[in-house]
Amino acid sequence: MKRNIPQKIILVFFFVVLLAPLLQQKFHIVESGRLFGAITDSPDVNFTIRGWWDGSYQKKKTFYLNDSFGFRTDFVRMNNQVDYFLYHRINQRSTVVGKNGVLFERSYIDEYNGKDFVGDPEIRGKLEKLKAIQDTLTRLGKTFVFVYAPSKAYYFPDDFPDDLPKVSSKNTNYRSFRRIGDSLGINQIDCNAWFVKMKGKTEGILMSKGGVHWTFYGALMAADSIVRYVENARHIDMPRFLWKEAWLGEPRPQEVDLIAAANLIYPIAKDEYRYPILLEENDSLKTKPDMIFLGDSFLWTFAYNNVMPHISKNWEFWYYFRQAWNQDVGSGKIPTIDLGNYDWFQSLMQKDCLVMLYTEPNLPSIGNDFIEKAYDKFYPKK
Repeated sequence: MKRNIPQKIILVFFFVVLLAPLLQQKFHIVESGRLFGAITDSPDVNFTIRGWWDGSYQKKKTFYLNDSFGFRTDFVRMNNQVDYFLYHRINQRSTVVGKNGVLFERSYIDEYNGKDFVGDPEIRGKLEKLKAIQDTLTRLGKTFVFVYAPSKAYYFPDDFPDDLPKVSSKNTNYRSFRRIGDSLGINQIDCNAWFVKMKGKTEGILMSKGGVHWTFYGALMAADSIVRYVENARHIDMPRFLWKEAWLGEPRPQEVDLIAAANLIYPIAKDEYRYPILLEENDSLKTKPDMIFLGDSFLWTFAYNNVMPHISKNWEFWYYFRQAWNQDVGSGKIPTIDLGNYDWFQSLMQKDCLVMLYTEPNLPSIGNDFIEKAYDKFYPKK
């Protein structure tokens, strides 16, 4: 009889293990943490005779059950943690684990090595149109500047994993855009080269090891450069980003988005980040030009930290030239603006400045049709 006790305990244990996910799915006994990243769970499906006979019901139901069984997020984190611990691998298709705890998006390394190079002729054709737009805006009394956001591949080239060697090709989109843009006289601020030059020489961290984008501190450095450029171009005095002290703390979510998307049980070690406490200035003595910020996700750090309203009275953020945010959208007064149903050209004509900001992997699609559409507006075909 006593010999059967361990067997019964083992049997009960296995029953509990088997039933626990079903009980959790039905009654939500434990609050499991959500998964981060671009994750879409399959919806449930209603039973129909037609769906049963053609097999679509079974297929969709299988997807739903696979995405919704109890403790699924916990099992996913456990699996990810084992893979990272044993194989130094992140189960995120676009994430590359580098040396010294540096995570990369694969596209940044590919751009650095010239794998996505589109060629000088295509780049020149796009930039010639951009130069024509810049010249027209200048004649209209407006200011244009193109900003190169920093790339982690250029900032941490020595931390590439061994299976992705550092090629440092001369034929990269970034180097060609920079060179051809200079030759055409396009107004440019190169935060990529500037950040590499400042690496290790600033009080705060400029680029996060565990994120895609610049840190809040790095974004403030870039925003201050934009302000200085616009001030000189328009002969005005704008609000600055001034501080006397800063506090050290854990990184904000947007600064370690690659770590969050890895969905580990024990996150990769994070550095301490410096967060300046900005001083208030007397805005009545400063000029806040009306500005449009057009670009990619690097601009979200500006939006999340109120950089745009700090330097611009009437600002708009055109995200990939698809959606737009302004002060009313940010405060919840109106929904996000669909630029496809918006008179963006009229808004452009009402603004003082256009700041276009893109990171290196996104340079081939710079403007996201804005350059072509604005060029056609200014220089319509006869």
